[in-house]
Amino acid sequence: MSRLGMWVSEIKSQAIPQGHARRTMSLATLINTFGNGLFMTVEVIYFTLIVGLSPAKVALALSIAGGVALSFSVPAGHISDRFGPRDIASLAMVLEGALMFVLLSVHTYIPFLLVNIGMGILGNISQTMRMATIAKLGEGEERVAIRAYQRAVTNFGISLGTVFAGIALAINTPIAYQLLLAGDAVTFILAGYVFRKMPYMQPTVERGEPISFQALRDKRFLGATAL
Repeated sequence: MSRLGMWVSEIKSQAIPQGHARRTMSLATLINTFGNGLFMTVEVIYFTLIVGLSPAKVALALSIAGGVALSFSVPAGHISDRFGPRDIASLAMVLEGALMFVLLSVHTYIPFLLVNIGMGILGNISQTMRMATIAKLGEGEERVAIRAYQRAVTNFGISLGTVFAGIALAINTPIAYQLLLAGDAVTFILAGYVFRKMPYMQPTVERGEPISFQALRDKRFLGATAL
């Protein structure tokens, strides 16, 4: 093999993860974070300038939604232990997509707040399920490498979504923003479908076994989570 061929082969082996599960998870992550990049770039602009909500109300709603979503971190972990991460993550992403379509019809504050709370909770659940999946895919340095690769895919997906969101910003019409939000909804559903292709992972807690809330009694853990 030529030196160029060896170089291309090495780049390919580093860029594309080995194994069906890792490739599937990476594809789902890329699709999901691409949609996140689309949404994050235009959400505030759309709901303040197009829908007409005040910036203060939008900021308050997003802060409340973020706080409520954060409180579901521990319950989400228990859900993963009880039912396994694959199906729950897939369902959460599909439901997020459905709520994104609902968000397109929102024009007042309370529905905006409630939909964002729902999406925040589902997003937290799906993220927790993905982290639980990583924990089952490898151990030690291998797990660190998988997590680092997923972080790189996340950064790339968000950046790519931000670039495409610039098209809607340049056009700056209600329909352009609405098409972008609809596109984000589709990416959630597609990512959920792809993640469903992951191998099934057995729950670690038997049905009927009591759930421990020890993490909620750990003040250092709670402090780090809050930060």
